[in-house]
Amino acid sequence: MGKLDGKNEEEMTVALASPILIGKELVAIYQI
Repeated sequence: MGKLDGKNEEEMTVALASPILIGKELVAIYQI
């Protein structure tokens, strides 16, 4: 563990956030 921790956390956050954002967009499309 060291200098890469911050970058790895950012990548994990993006990896988790992307499907959530896509899911919200799909839900919004289906609601219309």
